[in-house]
Amino acid sequence: MPREIIYVDRTDLIYPVKLVIDKNIEWKFSVPKVVEILEKIGFKDLSSNFSFSSTSSRAFFVKLYRGSLECQISSVEVAFSDNVPDQQIEQIKNNLYSLLVSRVSILINAAEQNASSALINLMQNQRRACVSDSYYALHNSIAALQEHYLFQKNLDENRISSELSRETAEEESRLGHCSPAVARPVVNTKNLDILWEKDVEDILTSTDLKASNIRDKEPHRSPFIWLSLMLREVIKLNAEEEKSKQQYKDVCNLIKQIYEKISNLEMSSLGIGGKNEAIENDFKQVHEMIIEMNNNLITEPESTREKTQFYQNILIFTDFLMFGQILRLSGDYDS
Repeated sequence: MPREIIYVDRTDLIYPVKLVIDKNIEWKFSVPKVVEILEKIGFKDLSSNFSFSSTSSRAFFVKLYRGSLECQISSVEVAFSDNVPDQQIEQIKNNLYSLLVSRVSILINAAEQNASSALINLMQNQRRACVSDSYYALHNSIAALQEHYLFQKNLDENRISSELSRETAEEESRLGHCSPAVARPVVNTKNLDILWEKDVEDILTSTDLKASNIRDKEPHRSPFIWLSLMLREVIKLNAEEEKSKQQYKDVCNLIKQIYEKISNLEMSSLGIGGKNEAIENDFKQVHEMIIEMNNNLITEPESTREKTQFYQNILIFTDFLMFGQILRLSGDYDS
């Protein structure tokens, strides 16, 4: 039986009814939004001040009151000082779910706004701004996919570890950036096999797919891993559903166009320099590895065409996203 992302805890003596976010899920309540929900059913903040405790996982919390009933709200739980009718608890719980799901909508809306801005900047020949907006349109789209999956699928307990502090800004995506260090685990034949063959949870928790010595080392934080899962799904749908064939064809045509561009990139200098010079050098190394691997895949037998196409798609999109990240760091977008 799957765990509930928000569950009712009745074990606390001081707060006998709590609505708690499962600690293994990387989600948080927006305390001000929860206050709005509870104010609609008669709770009031008598102090109008937030309390703070530096030693508690409930770092920021606020207390509301409705008569003698006290409610304490933090980013991970909503606790009541006395029993509340089950029907009302269920209503509050459903509203809290809606708050969590809205995070996906926020990311989708941000991606759409980035895409529109990128197009406007391109028409105005503002290449620097266009590159930045295009990158974030892709990044926010993948982040929305990640958030949707982590919320809807409700992964097995303890399989996905939480690396984010509870104090991390609520607006911050849990998705890492498309850096060469994050990309390296994907540029590996053994790991491409994992991405093709294993189930989703095995992929998101694989030690082989961890990046080295960086904040975003976990597979479930890698945009390249989530992109791989999406492309794998597109290939499977192409094989199973006639209506998906055009979508698959469009993706393959796009990837072909991307490869024609990135395979002929001038690698002498991308113009980053300074403290980001090491990232530029790392990108060049990973880029060369991708081109070599892709050229070798072209000679694979026809019997493995579906798998080979998947590997090529991942490698080319990985190179493309890395390049977008590198251009963001560069002061020379127009070159």
